[in-house]
Amino acid sequence: MRRLRYFKKDLIGNWDLYLLAIPLVVYYVIFCYGPMYGLKIAFMDYNPWKGMEASVYVGLKHFRNFLSLPTSFQYIANTLRISLCSLIFSYPLPILLALMFNSVPANRYRKAVQTVFYMPHFVSTVVVVGMLTLFTNNQVGAINQIIRALGGEGIDFNRASAFLPTYLISGIWQGAGWSTIIYTGALTSVNPELYEASMVDGANKLQRVLNIDIPALLPTMSITLILAVGGLMSVGYEKVYLMQNATNISVSEIISTYSYKAGLISGQYSYSSAIGMFNSVVNFVLLLIANVASKKLSGNGIL
Repeated sequence: MRRLRYFKKDLIGNWDLYLLAIPLVVYYVIFCYGPMYGLKIAFMDYNPWKGMEASVYVGLKHFRNFLSLPTSFQYIANTLRISLCSLIFSYPLPILLALMFNSVPANRYRKAVQTVFYMPHFVSTVVVVGMLTLFTNNQVGAINQIIRALGGEGIDFNRASAFLPTYLISGIWQGAGWSTIIYTGALTSVNPELYEASMVDGANKLQRVLNIDIPALLPTMSITLILAVGGLMSVGYEKVYLMQNATNISVSEIISTYSYKAGLISGQYSYSSAIGMFNSVVNFVLLLIANVASKKLSGNGIL
């Protein structure tokens, strides 16, 4: 009852903020929570012509079928390898960029550089993969032409070993700049008097970063790291699927691309839903583990 009274008091005092939140709540209810009703087709042999009510329940059949596949653990391993490498190489870079932007004294120059770094985010995935195809072509690609002009041998970007570096580098180019926004916003909350006091005490730029900027970013870094770990199994299928070919399929076939092929291409809707639910459950467990670890290590968490 006490919490209910507190909520009513807060609702009356901040009614305008709650009003602004209504569209977001409606969006999540319709597009995130509403479709969860359809997850039950993962436990049945769903027939679109019969509907969910007339389809036969089969329990965990589709989950067992996926995990008993000879290649299922290869798909899981490929997913984790791409996700972990993206986390290791992509997560720290936006933080470093935000610290660099924050250290630039010229406001106009800083904004110009930030705009240049933000722009790749607005290039669609299809266009990015098309650019990769043109730049990495074995014969006429710009990268191989530059390598040959310098006296080297061309690189075969279609081979399996080139898939992951190409995926990571293009992902960093497209997303690192945009990801700095949240860290740049956190740095704006730092009291300028702290910098002035540290300069009076003789602290150099590196010491100011280590003792003022990094502590200010730690809560934000903890939350973003928890969310990143909670999405380790959720590699977007679009870019990976577009980059796939017969040569690199052994390292590029991940859970989401396999689920897409099984569901939308082969029409195995129940089987595909079971794979997606398995993926989401693993992500949820990873999210809880990361949250508990973050709370113990830094005192920050999301739950």
